[in-house]
Amino acid sequence: MAIGMLFYYRIWDQKILGMDGDSSLSLHQPYIACYDIVMLNLIFWLGKKYATFRQRGFPKWLENFINLAVKVSFGMYLNQTLGLLMLSWLLSVFSLPDWIMMMLIPFGWVLVIAISFMIAWFCYKVPPFGFLVGRPNWHPFRIVNERLFRSSTFER
Repeated sequence: MAIGMLFYYRIWDQKILGMDGDSSLSLHQPYIACYDIVMLNLIFWLGKKYATFRQRGFPKWLENFINLAVKVSFGMYLNQTLGLLMLSWLLSVFSLPDWIMMMLIPFGWVLVIAISFMIAWFCYKVPPFGFLVGRPNWHPFRIVNERLFRSSTFER
């Protein structure tokens, strides 16, 4: 489906029909609806397989990896633009032919995920950056709040 999407976008929409990038990426393109249906079904199927696999139990290393990914996944979603910008900059440094760019798509995908993961993990682990990834790990009034509640007669 993804290769068909590249063909549809680059050759049919842009070269044959002469559309610009915005028109080619419109959600009203017929191929986009087919692509969305297939991808949503794939995600649903993967979720069902994951649930079945989880009932049988995971190896310890996989369980640790999943727990780690859950902690930083929202942060990865928030900072994926930084990974995409770094990839865009990296690709602009080299002027590669289209067929090589197409072969590098999986590597670019992995690179963006790795960069987003590293940024999210750094922000998750180093105070006060946790709020940038939706996991506050430091609060400026925490000490004041603890002293206030320790010295008061009120029960929490």
